[in-house]
Amino acid sequence: MSYAPFSRAAARYRDVDLDSKVMNATPHGLISLLYEELIREFNVYRSALEQQDRERRYTAQQKIFNIIGNLESSLNFEKGGDVARSLFHSYAYIRQRFAQTLRTLDPEPLTEARKAVAELLSAWNEIGSQ
Repeated sequence: MSYAPFSRAAARYRDVDLDSKVMNATPHGLISLLYEELIREFNVYRSALEQQDRERRYTAQQKIFNIIGNLESSLNFEKGGDVARSLFHSYAYIRQRFAQTLRTLDPEPLTEARKAVAELLSAWNEIGSQ
């Protein structure tokens, strides 16, 4: 029995939900959404790696690099100063750890990258609640 139609429907629902969140988000909230999506895509990549699903790995890989690029392009070094520089270095570390997983297919650097993003998300959300 195939569950593909249900998977596609769930994916479409998720996309609509995400679009709604993006449309209603503040600039601060958009960064939170990017962090959340990056964590989700790291999870998708890890699952695809474990299942040896090259197509899903490739799709997740593209999304991961796009999200990191969006995070980098959101930085304002003039207004953000040291915080922007610190985030830039964090994003470079995350990109480097993920690239290590791509080269070696070792999930450990991926775990490190995911943990770094989770820490950024937690700190970012704390800033937003102040």
